[in-house]
Formats: sequence, structure tokens, C-alpha cells
Amino acid sequence: MYQVKQSQHRAKYTPNQVKFLFSTLDRYSQQIAFKDLCINLATITRLSHHLKGKIHARRVCMPYRALKAITQRNHYKIIEVNKTGEDIRYLLRGTDSFYCKLSGKVQRVNLCIVVSTRSQLIVTAYLNKCTDNHTTLDRKRYSN
Repeated sequence: MYQVKQSQHRAKYTPNQVKFLFSTLDRYSQQIAFKDLCINLATITRLSHHLKGKIHARRVCMPYRALKAITQRNHYKIIEVNKTGEDIRYLLRGTDSFYCKLSGKVQRVNLCIVVSTRSQLIVTAYLNKCTDNHTTLDRKRYSN
């Protein structure tokens, strides 16, 4: 069984970043995002320095099967699109779940990754409990 130290996510403000909830984008913008991901997602293999540090510190695990389900088999939902300058990043939540011990408690989780199709990079990753429906989401952080 996978085991990681559960950390509390703290949303940070990034200058010049514009965030959009994918579900509230117009249909044309959603199609553009899907096209970008379909063309580029399978070619992304590099991990950011930040993510390598999280994996090394055992703050996140990225089971190969769960990562491959997202990047190769398109088993994901697009949660958010954000743009910082010329960089476009997507927050993807895997639809395949697995069990992981988070801070001593076994939880059913989904792998979530942030990818940059411009940099061809997996920026960060985290595990999200399957039961989390984001009732505390701060919608003021999004432009739409």
C-alpha cells in the first residue's frame, strides 16, 4: 500500500496568473483546452524540481499506473486552467482511484497533477480524497 505524509494545501497568490474553473468556461474554450491536452499530454515526461522534492520527501506518491491512466489513457477530468504569461497549465484529476495511507489513515484517493503543455512538464502532484467535493473552494480566485 502507498503511504505518504499528508500536507495541508495552502493556496498562494501568483502575480500575473489568471485562473479559470474549467466547468464554467464556454464550450469553445473547453474544446481548445481539450485539443491542447490531446496533442501534448502523452509527450509530457519531465517532472519539475518542486515535484521531485515532494516525491523524495514522501509528501506525494505517483503510482505509475495512476499516472499512466491520466497521461496515456485520458482517465481524467480537467478541473482548472491557469495562464501565467505565455505558460498555460491544467489541473487534472485522475478518475481512477486507489488506496493510500495518508498520515496513518487508509483513504481512497485520486491522483491530481498540474501539467504545463508549453514547458512539457508535470509541475506538481497531490492526492485528493475521493470524497472531497471542494465545498470550501474560494471562487474569488477564479476569473470566470
